[in-house]
Amino acid sequence: MRRKSGLIIWPVYCDRQARYLEGVLPEFCEYTMTVSDWKNYLEGSSMSSNDFDLQSALPPMAPNDAHMACCLLVDVSSSMGVGNSKTGKTPIDQLNEGLMRFCEQVQQDEQSKKVVDVAIITFNEAPHLVQGWRPVASMEVSTLTASGGTAFVPALQEAITQVQDRMHLYRRTIGEIQYKPWIVMITDGMNEHGPSVDTIAPTIHELDEQGKLRLWVLGVDDYDARDVAKLTHRHLALRDQDFTSFFDWLGKSMRVISKSKPDANLELPPLPQTVYIPDTWI
Repeated sequence: MRRKSGLIIWPVYCDRQARYLEGVLPEFCEYTMTVSDWKNYLEGSSMSSNDFDLQSALPPMAPNDAHMACCLLVDVSSSMGVGNSKTGKTPIDQLNEGLMRFCEQVQQDEQSKKVVDVAIITFNEAPHLVQGWRPVASMEVSTLTASGGTAFVPALQEAITQVQDRMHLYRRTIGEIQYKPWIVMITDGMNEHGPSVDTIAPTIHELDEQGKLRLWVLGVDDYDARDVAKLTHRHLALRDQDFTSFFDWLGKSMRVISKSKPDANLELPPLPQTVYIPDTWI
């Protein structure tokens, strides 16, 4: 690796020959692609799952811009598969619709789709990386299914690790000044497996105080509001399993952030009527 004119030069291996491309590419990305393909990608052209498997991380687009890392941490325990008598749909069905809506909405914004990077982790008794880090422009939503119990702590530990890895990549390849990363946790359950949330809450609070993490939790139906309140004061609850309205708000928030300066004090969009601040707000 070497620097030139303020940019980082990473070796790109294509046609079995090492070439150099101006831009920002993590050293672990040794894929067979032409230099023009990498240039198009860095300028905002998306890649599909035909180019990379969904668990693989993709390098950031727009290497001259600050980036926003948003990790979606989604409860897929069996209770998320229980149908709603009013709508005839399960929470996981409506969650899948909301994720698709979020993806489509943010991809329509030219700035957001290049600087907002998303990873998706599902969890029941254990966390599972469904989609590695990738710009929203290359985000593809898999259909999630529900099974198993609920364990908060291992899932949060995995999400924190993923965020820290992505932020380390930003610092190493783009620069120190980036947007504060978000973990957006969605759960309808209780922490019935594994350690108590008391074991991870201090770590989350310390990272928040240092400006290294923003944890948001959306509670659904009969979730454990008191445990969630121990983790973060960014604690929201959902009415009527209306995930679409929540993901609309999340998409609008990503657009607001991506158009601001990283250190700006932002006013996020107002919450929709079906998303509210519960009584345990602290």
